[in-house]
Amino acid sequence: MRDTTELVVDKAQEPVNFWFEDYMVSVRWNNLLLGYDAEIYKQTKGEDSLVHLMTTGGKTVKQVTQQARELILDNYKS
Repeated sequence: MRDTTELVVDKAQEPVNFWFEDYMVSVRWNNLLLGYDAEIYKQTKGEDSLVHLMTTGGKTVKQVTQQARELILDNYKS
């Protein structure tokens, strides 16, 4: 599967959001660390709100989105 977030995330743009199962991932450039951050939120059932779960980071968009997906899948197993 092709990672489409890499096409739209740029160092000067606003955060890019994508959904993975019941989780929303917001990818943005972090100027302090010169890398990308991914904020992971979970949609609460029965409500239209998001709960912040965790943050991960990496040097490339592909790396940070892959880590976010792995964290989400690990969270499903627990």
